[in-house]
Amino acid sequence: KYKRYIATEISEEGVKKLKNKNIDASMMDAMDLKFKDNSFDIVCSFDTMHHVDNPVKMAREMLRVTRKYFFLIEANGICILRKVYERLPKYKETGERSYTPKKYMNFFKSKQLKKISIKPFLYMVPFTPSPLIKLMIKLSETLEQVPILRWQGSSVLIYGEKFL
Repeated sequence: KYKRYIATEISEEGVKKLKNKNIDASMMDAMDLKFKDNSFDIVCSFDTMHHVDNPVKMAREMLRVTRKYFFLIEANGICILRKVYERLPKYKETGERSYTPKKYMNFFKSKQLKKISIKPFLYMVPFTPSPLIKLMIKLSETLEQVPILRWQGSSVLIYGEKFL
């Protein structure tokens, strides 16, 4: 059980929405977290790193403020469909960038790390018709067994642990 949960958001509107849900939220840039070193037992990021200008700086900040664990859910850089989308104006406007698993791992290079892992996973497209959900899950689980194809999922989980 956690004692305190704090959310950060880049926009005033986002902070307001979080606070309306009774979540302690502050406006901050992921590349410049206003917390002391080792402030949290775990630091999480959801779909943020592929939007920042300097992912290495964001990774350093995450490692700086976590005492022990970190985890991110991110867009998958090897996914062919994602690479096509990134060429569209809508995606360019939002600063969409995706990276290979190796590149994501390199953002976190640090002697502080005890371990780091990355794993692809299925992202369910919103509004997937109910009859297709089980089929999509089965297809994803099958593709995860094929080394080249498993990285065609739409997201990755990156997680790690610092030395104490």
